[in-house]
Amino acid sequence: MIAGLQSTIETLNVTVAAREARIVELEGKLGEARRAGKRQAAPFSKGDPTPEPKRSGRKPGQAYGRRATRPVPERVDRELDTELPAVCECGGEIEPVGTEAQFQIDLPEPAPVVTKFNVAVGRCRCCRRRVQGRHREQTSDALGAVGGVQIGPHAIATGLIMHYQHGLSFGRCTELLGQLGVKLHASTLVRAADRCAGDLEATCAALIVELNAAPVVTADETGWRIGGMPAWLWAVTTATTTVYAVRTGRKFADATTILDAAFSGVLVRDGYAPYRKYVEASHQSCQAHLLRRLVEMIADLPPAERGLARAVKQVFDDALAARDLDPGARGEVFADVTERIELLCAQAWIGDDNRRLIKHLRNETDALFTYLIADDVEATNWRAEQAIRPAAVNRKVWGGNRTRHGATVWAQIATVLRTARLRQRDAIAMLVAIARQPASAQLNAFA
Repeated sequence: MIAGLQSTIETLNVTVAAREARIVELEGKLGEARRAGKRQAAPFSKGDPTPEPKRSGRKPGQAYGRRATRPVPERVDRELDTELPAVCECGGEIEPVGTEAQFQIDLPEPAPVVTKFNVAVGRCRCCRRRVQGRHREQTSDALGAVGGVQIGPHAIATGLIMHYQHGLSFGRCTELLGQLGVKLHASTLVRAADRCAGDLEATCAALIVELNAAPVVTADETGWRIGGMPAWLWAVTTATTTVYAVRTGRKFADATTILDAAFSGVLVRDGYAPYRKYVEASHQSCQAHLLRRLVEMIADLPPAERGLARAVKQVFDDALAARDLDPGARGEVFADVTERIELLCAQAWIGDDNRRLIKHLRNETDALFTYLIADDVEATNWRAEQAIRPAAVNRKVWGGNRTRHGATVWAQIATVLRTARLRQRDAIAMLVAIARQPASAQLNAFA
């Protein structure tokens, strides 16, 4: 009888081990499926399409306000008259009753502007050094066979925005510029980007100084590639400034290349541990990340282990609902929700997932509800994720950078273009002005 029981125990042990291995495998597949659903580029599929989808666009009715219409142009460049047909479709005679206006806004026929600079050349009577003049619209002092014919700054700036902001490859940028009448090679744009990044070094350095002096910043990071090898794109942003940096690591030392270790403002970020090394700063941990984790725990854990996730989620919901209260009431809610989190962390909870959640909450307690007591602090790191998103989508097109120098060039140009967009500045005009400055000048484009 004992031998039979031992045999049964061994069989059950084998069965349990096999099922535990299967559980681990399925949990891994579940996690991969969830990560795939959060990707910002292909594959986009979220399952089978809805059999009877709702009609897209705005719904009809007065409740949705006035219909959008384009304003009448203030300037009219030309007027064309139309003539009535000789007869109606039915064959009847047509009686004129008046005219009505229709406006059409279009691009002109592409025709590049060719400028010839008659460069005055002289020689110093004292030292016999060669001297030449420079017009304010010139971008280079090069003459002769090498530099006598150049591509202008507007065309170059347009090509750089196509690549660094809209994600087109250099080859496609040159194709589009060619259709506009400007013929050039992709290598011309590559060299122009290198020169532009050098001209923007002072601007990027000034933006980093602004970030470090800001009262509130938001940070995030995502995967990148340099020569096919793993790297990381870091983004630190405010409402008016964004700075990018591509680094080979994801450590605190990499973060400090943008945000100084002594930063003393409020840092809004996700729960990534290296951010907690900013010991001089106040912190706000992204509530959206935590809420997604709690929702997944409630859906996945056995009923007996869901109590902690539900209780913590209720605390977060109560805190978020208090954001619009006056400062005094928010302070009372802050004290209440902080105490509730501490009490939950002091209790004993079964399950490895619950224990990991408790450890995370203990580490992040002082960063969970800063938005209730500090002005202009968001509850989530959405601002940094908005900065990351276009870069991540463009990365899917061309995969990253081939060299570290190319990554630096990308980060500097992307920094200025993103900041210009936040500040509603004309990026092309800025790049043109930077290109026309003397080679010895290093100016802040936003000054």
